Amino acid sequence: MAFSLPHPWNGSGRLFSGSSNNASARGNSSGSDVLLSRLRAALPVARLSVAAAPSLLGPARQQEALQGLNERDRPIDVAHAPVEAANRALEEEIAATRSSRAGTVGRKDWEACEQPLAELRKQVEELNMENVRLLLQIDNARLATDDFKHKLEVEQAACDTVQKDTQGLCKIIDDTNFLRLKLEGDLESLGEELAHLRKSHKEEVEALTALVANSDITVQVDNPQKHDLSETIADIRNQYEQVAEQNRADTQDWYRTKVDALENTLKNTEDHYLSGLANLNQVIANLQEDLAACRADLETQSRDYETLLDLKTKLENEIEHYRALIEGVIDRGDVLSSGKEEIRSQIIKKVVVITHKIVIEQDVTQRSEEITQ
Repeated sequence: MAFSLPHPWNGSGRLFSGSSNNASARGNSSGSDVLLSRLRAALPVARLSVAAAPSLLGPARQQEALQGLNERDRPIDVAHAPVEAANRALEEEIAATRSSRAGTVGRKDWEACEQPLAELRKQVEELNMENVRLLLQIDNARLATDDFKHKLEVEQAACDTVQKDTQGLCKIIDDTNFLRLKLEGDLESLGEELAHLRKSHKEEVEALTALVANSDITVQVDNPQKHDLSETIADIRNQYEQVAEQNRADTQDWYRTKVDALENTLKNTEDHYLSGLANLNQVIANLQEDLAACRADLETQSRDYETLLDLKTKLENEIEHYRALIEGVIDRGDVLSSGKEEIRSQIIKKVVVITHKIVIEQDVTQRSEEITQ
């Protein structure tokens, strides 16, 4: 705001204007103060010089000089009065302007405007930090998913290997059962053959005994000495009986040896295959337990994988929602006015749920505590 003076007197016989340079009120007041100070400083000097001048003149001249000085001072005093009045008016306007500006500045509550802005900045920073934490948790979940996939592939390969081994062992068990049945058939055949040999041997012994009992031996000896025929027959009979007894004993010994050998072989074979069958049954039981454990692990890992996939989908949806909130797609005014506390509580609850689900990840519990605070 610029103020103009009504052409006051400048003390040097010329008029001056307070608004010649279109300055502000503060500049006009300072310029007027400078001019007034100069005028006030010059007036006493001029009066002293004029007052000192009559002392050098005569009485008549002194009176004329004093009258001239009074006449000269009269327009100066007349010009000085409007200048002072204008200065007072300017000072009053400047004071009023300053007071009005000070009142306006005092009424403007910048802190009230700054407080919601600070809260909004804080919320944006919290959302950014939450976004970063969620991205980190998604990366951790993705790494855990990859680990579970790798473990699933390894377990599937181990399961396939165990199934192949089980099939091979089942085939070996079938072969063993077939061999056992074959050995049992061979044992029955050997028993039948032994019975047949016993029967044949008994028939041969009976036939030989009957033949010896019914045989007639005619011996012609050139020796003129006669022997007793009955003694000779008795000797031959004794010899034949000894040979038959010896053959029978040898046959029985051979039979006993053969039967004992076959029984030992059969017993050893049965023991061997029974021990092998027991070992195979133990291996099959262990493999079945391992297979059941593998299946349980696979089911657990499948459930964990599905849980992680669901969690990943939820996290991606939350991140999209937070990104939309950060980018301004959703009206922030409505969100801040209606659901600021609800969004914050939902964020805290969801992050706590994520912490309970991904308990195997590191630093997740600490991060959730930082978020809830």
